Amino acid sequence: MSAEAAPESSCCTKQLGPEHSQHMMKNFFGVWHGDYSLADKTFDPNVILASDRMPTGKRQEGWKEYTFDLLQSISEQNKISIQWKMNGVTGENMRIKTPLKPGSKVSFKGIDFIVLDESSGLIREINMAQDLITFFHELELGHVSV
Repeated sequence: MSAEAAPESSCCTKQLGPEHSQHMMKNFFGVWHGDYSLADKTFDPNVILASDRMPTGKRQEGWKEYTFDLLQSISEQNKISIQWKMNGVTGENMRIKTPLKPGSKVSFKGIDFIVLDESSGLIREINMAQDLITFFHELELGHVSV
């Protein structure tokens, strides 16, 4: 199934079934992998993001490559919970200074709890939690300043 606009439905209850949840997860991961053309087909214009770190437009900066893999998910009506794993390879200019050499593999997990708008079917709220302790250990950081 290719990522695309959500199917039209005269009844929001039908639209928010398991098929729509799968469709929205595919679009969500598409955006995370850099396909920003999916943003308007995925997120409500007033989406709320609650995260354990500050979002920036420079998320990809410094990484040679990275992917987000879906480990497991569950959905019910307008709610979706996703457990994912980030697998990355460090690049030359990491935003977080690390003793790792470029080309080192790094991975960590996270969980996103997503709420879909009941009328449009778009993502209106994202609650993100990432295992930053494992992430910092993977980067071989013994101390992190905030």
